[in-house]
Amino acid sequence: MTIVKDVRDGLLSEEQDLVKLNLKVNGFSHYQPEIECDAIQKLDLELEFEHLESDPYAPAGVNRYRRYGNGDLGISSPDCFHQDGEPFTFGHLFSRTENSQGGVNYIGKINSRNKSLNEVVADEVLSTFTLVNLLETFAVYDPLVSHYVSPIFKNDETDLAAERCMILIDFSQMKQVI
Repeated sequence: MTIVKDVRDGLLSEEQDLVKLNLKVNGFSHYQPEIECDAIQKLDLELEFEHLESDPYAPAGVNRYRRYGNGDLGISSPDCFHQDGEPFTFGHLFSRTENSQGGVNYIGKINSRNKSLNEVVADEVLSTFTLVNLLETFAVYDPLVSHYVSPIFKNDETDLAAERCMILIDFSQMKQVI
């Protein structure tokens, strides 16, 4: 994303203003930041993902990083429209293999929560999009919307795995106890 002036100076770019306005009014935003990343920098990032360690602070039964075998569906959890319980969630696409299908993001009205995609009527879906570019991003304001992502699967017969690698960031309100 091109920043006109440093955020610390209180001036935000037009793109940042638009993201904030969409979050406030619609409860979600889908955007593609303008970034400069050469092949060597992207390779460095990919190597970081290859060496992710288990999160010792993750709750029991929670997998922070998931990989699926060549024949399996990559199903997000929960497999329905949901709210995360955090005020804001940002999802950034890091990579997506060319032989993958699915991974379609749906933003729905709150009354879509806990419903499967088949149970949600068309007017409950506010937006549908598929992240395909490096750092293409969506953000949701949890109190206003629900969201869902369809399973990932292979679209060819090669031995290559289908993969959609996301960086998810949730923001929580914290109360300081002194």
